[in-house]
Amino acid sequence: MLVALPIMDTEQNGRSVLTERVLENLLANVVRDTDRVIAADNGSCAETLHIYEILCRKYKNFSVIYNGKNLGIAGGANVAWRTATPDEIVVKMDNDCVILTPGWPELVDYVFSKDSNIGILGLKRKDCAESPTAPEPSYKSTLSYISHKPGERWIVIEEVNHAMGTCYAFNPQMRKKFGYLSQPGSVYGFDDSLAAARAHKLGYKVCFLPQIEIDHIDPPGQKSNDPYVQWKLLQAGQYMNAFYNMQQGIKNGTISPYFDGGFPND
Repeated sequence: MLVALPIMDTEQNGRSVLTERVLENLLANVVRDTDRVIAADNGSCAETLHIYEILCRKYKNFSVIYNGKNLGIAGGANVAWRTATPDEIVVKMDNDCVILTPGWPELVDYVFSKDSNIGILGLKRKDCAESPTAPEPSYKSTLSYISHKPGERWIVIEEVNHAMGTCYAFNPQMRKKFGYLSQPGSVYGFDDSLAAARAHKLGYKVCFLPQIEIDHIDPPGQKSNDPYVQWKLLQAGQYMNAFYNMQQGIKNGTISPYFDGGFPND
């Protein structure tokens, strides 16, 4: 498994403290020694660069790609994903997510091995609206068991229209036809919604692993009028129409579900 975290910490957004907590938790408690964790840095401040130095010395399976500028969420993750082997599970994870339930990488491996029709496996934040009883059709989900033989674990998956991209893993077989993450010209947001549309177009299911508990964390004292929060909201509003057009194009076949990430040799 390759876990890519696109990161852009500044003195203003105060996210260095999140990056340290998330990476330390991930490396110490979650991933296996055989998994790779890559910080795709989009131009972070000195505090975060110092955190990288410490963690690189401490963990052999952690590395950093210094992009030197803000490539965006999708662009940063794609640079890290480009180092993946063809059969390696790739993950995009935000630097404000702490995984609390042990055994997540093993469970992802197991689910993909048991159901090759699942293209994306996301972790479900506590503020997600998806539910089998959700009144809105777009949030209505279906719970089912992974195929089971006597003596095997009972594993529940939740099939959804869209799995929030806080932390989501991609089936390597689908990714050969999927390529890389895409965004509608923005550097923040929409990569997960577009990924879901592309996966569905390719005939794959998008699911949550609801039994894995995660916490979405924010910088201390961050409020709704915080400049970083306002910037994210502005990005969402500015590129909403472009996102909608891309999503519709994927659904109606005028836009390919495959995206080369800007790496034409791949």
